[in-house]
Amino acid sequence: MNPLSDTCDAFASIDNILQKRKKTMGNSFIESTAMQKLTEDNFHYAHLHNRSIDQLPNLNTDDVEQLKSFNICTMQDLLGRFLIHDTAEEYYSFLIKSFQLSEKTALAITKLFHQWTKYNIDATIDNNKY
Repeated sequence: MNPLSDTCDAFASIDNILQKRKKTMGNSFIESTAMQKLTEDNFHYAHLHNRSIDQLPNLNTDDVEQLKSFNICTMQDLLGRFLIHDTAEEYYSFLIKSFQLSEKTALAITKLFHQWTKYNIDATIDNNKY
């Protein structure tokens, strides 16, 4: 037995499975969630990896530029800061005090990330309890 050959066979098998799934399912779900314009209604479904804060819905452009001046350029940057706060209210205050954002923008960001974590993190934790 050649370990390298076994590894190549495993990768080929995985690739075959993915190709079959792609043929039956298509790329529509992946494309729709990855490239879809974000709104308040679909934000909780979003994959936040490598998404610019420019894509956040309903934000004041001056506030977006303010965040960028603090090197907050991606949604992951904002999500990480959301997760270290105990409550959404603390995060809201943090956005206003630390980045001098408008109350409207701070509230919009806080609501979006609160919604996202409820759907993606809290639901996962609840499902794993049983």
